[in-house]
Amino acid sequence: SSSPTALEGDPITLTYATPQATRVVLSDSTGQTLLDTTTDLNGMLLVNPSGVPTTTYTLRAEGFAGPVTDTVLTMLTPRVRADLSANPAGGKVATGTSITLTWSTTDAASATLSATDSSGTSSLSTMLSGATMVTPTEDTTYTLDATGSNADTARATVVVDIFDPATIDSFSASPNPAPNGDAVTL
Repeated sequence: SSSPTALEGDPITLTYATPQATRVVLSDSTGQTLLDTTTDLNGMLLVNPSGVPTTTYTLRAEGFAGPVTDTVLTMLTPRVRADLSANPAGGKVATGTSITLTWSTTDAASATLSATDSSGTSSLSTMLSGATMVTPTEDTTYTLDATGSNADTARATVVVDIFDPATIDSFSASPNPAPNGDAVTL
């Protein structure tokens, strides 16, 4: 038997060969029977270990000489997670508005926060978590890429669209100053 490792949420294939058996029973560490057969004595079974770091699978083969058992210990490696948020949120900000980007990773060995606009992509940080203030002058996509020690990757993205705020080019009164009680044209 061996100890296969899988990423959290990924299935594991258990393969068995019991040529002299008359019955095969496969169960997990909780005691749940996953397979109980007298006909499928050689084969494989796809299992999904559920959220626990390790699961032991026990194969019991029964035959004319009595039962034998073997176990396989499976290990789950947590998936890398990447979280990125912007404040103010909402995706649209006026030209000149500063935005605070906050990011964090889980189970990452490395991370890169980058900004992409019409001039290309630039790196803002390689910290696994943090916060920084930016003032984009054009539509910009901020991306957090995280990589785990097992080469698992995760990505989070925030898109910020810039708009020009409304302006008042002119506003006046005529006559200025207006005599008391006279009409004014705006």
